[in-house]
Amino acid sequence: MLGKTLIINGTIQEVYKNNNDEVVIYLKDNKIPLTLNCTLYQSDRQIKWALRLDETVSIQGIFTELDDQMHLQNCRIIRRNRRGSI
Repeated sequence: MLGKTLIINGTIQEVYKNNNDEVVIYLKDNKIPLTLNCTLYQSDRQIKWALRLDETVSIQGIFTELDDQMHLQNCRIIRRNRRGSI
């Protein structure tokens, strides 16, 4: 599965910027027992509204690594469920 493009639906657990100024999102998906580590591609173009903890999103990315987390690179947000966000 390494190198395959995946679409993941999950709940945002944490958001931060890494040393390369890329936005990284930690997602939790009830179907996958690991935390998903998703690095956004061109995050400044993708994020028009602040990402919220517990917000549900669909993300597409390339599966690059598996350790204590599942890592996806070149991710893009496909859908956001902003209902109920504060």
